[in-house]
Amino acid sequence: MPRGRVRIALVGGLATTASYGIVLWAMTQAPIAVVAALRETSMIFVLAMAVIIFKERAGLRRYAATALIACGAGCDPTLVKARSRSVRRAVKVITRSSADSASRER
Repeated sequence: MPRGRVRIALVGGLATTASYGIVLWAMTQAPIAVVAALRETSMIFVLAMAVIIFKERAGLRRYAATALIACGAGCDPTLVKARSRSVRRAVKVITRSSADSASRER
């Protein structure tokens, strides 16, 4: 293997190991179903990067498969529940901070 390829292989191996470690850590912080479902959505970002950054051509099958992944993630009840919980929390924080700032202005 040429020297340049060894470096690329090492960087790729380290990145893969780091991403796996991050997923394992995330599974200790959040429900495993949510982390696993979000992990599968990485294919959406891979397609976007391939087309936008690397100027690769993607066929209809690849776009269709990515759309199915996005639909599956959007319909996953654990993700929907987690998102709605996050939205409720965000709304509470926003309304609380706006109420605090309004009371300070008076």
